[in-house]
Amino acid sequence: MKPNIVGLAVAGIAALGVGIALAATNPGQAAYEIYATRRLTEYLTENVCPQAPQVLGINIREGCAEAIQQNQEQLRQFIAESTEQHNFGLFSIYQTTLSLEELVPGGLAQLLPETLLPSYEFQTVGVLTQFMTFKAELSQQ
Repeated sequence: MKPNIVGLAVAGIAALGVGIALAATNPGQAAYEIYATRRLTEYLTENVCPQAPQVLGINIREGCAEAIQQNQEQLRQFIAESTEQHNFGLFSIYQTTLSLEELVPGGLAQLLPETLLPSYEFQTVGVLTQFMTFKAELSQQ
């Protein structure tokens, strides 16, 4: 039995087309930084700010979300410095290790409970201009 040459050619062209589409839509580091900054902002605003204690008579909760919104560029830079990209051409894997303690200025981190300032490890796949975080866990310090 002879292989169907036309069928194989069509399948080859289709596979090539899919490969080209994946490569063309593989999101880059800058797009990942925007995605990760948005996700980190959501996490800090929803989980860290509401639990922030009073420190030296100052209610940190009141200005927490606003401070996060005003410092988006610093958050993006923090993520950029904490991320390693593995580009496989058709998709990318981003590995990010974040220690929230590094976000707190000066000695203020020592005044906050350790549970408010955990370290996390994230792995995110970028494909077809989209991101999906498939691993998010507390890191062992």
